[in-house]
Amino acid sequence: MRKTVSVLILVAAILMGSVVPAGAQAPMWVVSGRVFLDGNHNGVWDAGEGPVDADGPVVVIAGRYRAEVSADGTYQLSVPRGTYRVRVSVVGRGRLVATTAPFVVVSMPPDRRGVNFGFASEGSGKLVVRMLPKVARPKVEVPREPGPARP
Repeated sequence: MRKTVSVLILVAAILMGSVVPAGAQAPMWVVSGRVFLDGNHNGVWDAGEGPVDADGPVVVIAGRYRAEVSADGTYQLSVPRGTYRVRVSVVGRGRLVATTAPFVVVSMPPDRRGVNFGFASEGSGKLVVRMLPKVARPKVEVPREPGPARP
């Protein structure tokens, strides 16, 4: 009988330790980086390249999680464990295009130190990556009639 009670107490203690108290949240991980005006169009943030000059807010988005970009172009976005497609939304002056990828897939816990997004003016004459990639049309294969058999 004593062994049964001891085992039951041990099992209860293990179960109580694994129960998450009410109001507790999953640990949060930070995705951080910079949204910058890419002066030399190389897709990399270099010293001296400042924030994007925007008409409205610059917001970094990962699913339902969002963070506004600060005046110096930096942001910090807190998300729980998981994989996210991180992108940026910019309301810019004139026509801005991305010099970096329009989104980055990030797995948390962190597999990256920072996620940066560069932009340049479309009128710069330099080759840049468009912010919204063109949608590829699906290939439609038309069945062909079999030709005459070859000897």
